[in-house]
Amino acid sequence: LTSYVTLIQGPGRPQSEDGSEHRYVILVDNGRRRLHGTPLAEALMCIRCGACLNSCPVFQELGGHAYGSPYPGPIGSVVSPALFGVKAFGHLAMASTLCGACKEACPIGIDIPRMLLHLRQEYVSTGSGRRDLRWGLRAFAWAVTHPAGFAFGQRLAGAAAALAPRAAGWLGWLPPPGASWTRSRHFPPFASRTLHRRWRETKAIPRATTAGHPVEPPAQASSTPAATARRSSGSLIEGFTQALMAVSGEVSRVPTDGIADALRRLLPADRGPGLAAQNDESDSQLRRQMEMAGFEFLDIHWPGASTARPIEAASWGMVRARAALADTGTVVLPSIPVGTLVASLLPPTLVVVLQQSDIHADLASWLAAGGRTLVSESSMVALVTGPSRTSDIEMTMTLGVHGPGRLVVLLTP
Repeated sequence: LTSYVTLIQGPGRPQSEDGSEHRYVILVDNGRRRLHGTPLAEALMCIRCGACLNSCPVFQELGGHAYGSPYPGPIGSVVSPALFGVKAFGHLAMASTLCGACKEACPIGIDIPRMLLHLRQEYVSTGSGRRDLRWGLRAFAWAVTHPAGFAFGQRLAGAAAALAPRAAGWLGWLPPPGASWTRSRHFPPFASRTLHRRWRETKAIPRATTAGHPVEPPAQASSTPAATARRSSGSLIEGFTQALMAVSGEVSRVPTDGIADALRRLLPADRGPGLAAQNDESDSQLRRQMEMAGFEFLDIHWPGASTARPIEAASWGMVRARAALADTGTVVLPSIPVGTLVASLLPPTLVVVLQQSDIHADLASWLAAGGRTLVSESSMVALVTGPSRTSDIEMTMTLGVHGPGRLVVLLTP
């Protein structure tokens, strides 16, 4: 999951400060329905997280908007020709090594390489692209399907490479059309002894066997933090703890009457006032307990209200979670009528109080155990997975840009 996912059920309920009085939903199709039912329909599942852009070896070097399209990265190479036409943007599909890094990084598992291959086929079928490239690919296709011709081409290339000038072992110049490459970079020389020739001269190494049977490599076990914790202790608590820590969150197990002591230990001495979500009587009671322990809280005053202490003065916020998901380290924060959930998410530090019995294995388990009812009764539900995280094309991780830069979960019995 991304750091924050908000489920909007509808307008704010009576006496609720979370949510608007009216809610209008405007669906901007922008031509995307044309993808439905086509080989490119899988692109509609994209959540615009940018993982494929950061993992692509091509776009890492050239940047996100290097090809004239408003949609960057490998997924943009699929969406752009789908929306604006293959003839105009089909060339973007050629700017890929088809290494599969985008598919591996995609949290949805979108098969971007498959769609890029499909677009390449469509682009060539339109007659677009360089004519010499099409002729060269046809010649290559003939060579690789005729062993004798391929072997002759290898010997010829090896002999020509031996006569060509070199720079530090690389070919510094190739005749056209290869000159377009060597104008700005070197080219690896062709081998004088081909792989087939070397293979014939080398004895094949027999496979390791045990009692006459081939040795199979051991199966790779799942290595996600939550899965590892459940294998070791079978505990949802440990699974949740490790998954949240893996995304820069903090977890502290405290007794029910030890929340105030934990806050004194975890928050700085000059912490200043905080904001507390008061969605029901239990939340209000928790705030009163903290005030009796010496903690100061601001009343909610949104920007523009006449108050001497605006909401920006709070350095930390506190909210009670109604559920948590062990597989991702996610806490579920609903906004029930009279709620102030949005305000508690604004300060730099977010403190979440969570009962251990409210931890579920995953989203489906929580929905089946009463989560659907909670969503229907709330004007909004926030799924928070660690502090706010973002990264740019340089893959530099930054915390706290779009929300709290620190998330502390206090686990109570």
